[in-house]
Parts: sequence; C-alpha cells; structure tokens
Amino acid sequence: RRCRAARPPSTAIASVAATGGSTILWGVLLLGTMAGWSSFFATLQSGAYGTALGGGFVLAVTMLVIGFAVIKPTSHKMLALMQAAPPGPPSAELQAQLGALGKRMGMASMATVLLGTLAVAAMAWAVNTVR
Repeated sequence: RRCRAARPPSTAIASVAATGGSTILWGVLLLGTMAGWSSFFATLQSGAYGTALGGGFVLAVTMLVIGFAVIKPTSHKMLALMQAAPPGPPSAELQAQLGALGKRMGMASMATVLLGTLAVAAMAWAVNTVR
C-alpha cells in the first residue's frame, strides 16, 4: 500500500507563502501609513517602538526564509520518497531517511513557532511602548 498525501505540499506551501508574505507586506504598509513614508526608516531606528517593530519584522522574515529554505524542500523530499516506495512495509533504509527528514522538518517547524511567538511578543511590546 502506497502512502499518498491528502493534498500536494505545494498547496500548503503556497498558502504559507501567501500568509507570511501578506503579513509582512501589511505590516510594512501599516508602519508606513502610521509613521509616514518619509520617516519610515527613522521610526525603525528610534526608541523602543521602532526597535520592537524592527525586531518583529526581522523575526517574520526569518520565519518565511526557514519555511522556504528548510520546510518546503524537506516536505517535497519526504513526499517523493513515500510515493516512490514499493507497496508493503518500508525498508529500514527508507524508514531511516524518512525519520531524518521528519526530524529536520520538526526542528524547523519548532523554530518557526518560536520565532512567531517572539514576533507576537515584539508586536505587543511595540503597542505597549506607545502608551
């Protein structure tokens, strides 16, 4: 029996790319609108508000990069290995390969969750510095 994904990983990855990219885009547009486009970079370089927003931006971009550089290729490799496997129980070599890829994707996923949590904390910090 061959393993098949419920939907291709490209669909999930496209939705992650759209979500991550739009979050960054709307964050930049929001800051540009609130701070003024002429003082956009000056806002990021001044005070706790700018530091928090800049940190959140860097964390969000890092999350997106990890998603594309680690999670996307790893999921494609795992899917290709599972689809190429002959019917029946997987060999020990295939199990080892899938285990290593799963561990890599799990570590990258945990890193993105941590970065996302820190990005939300940076946004909360920025909001609290305005008061």
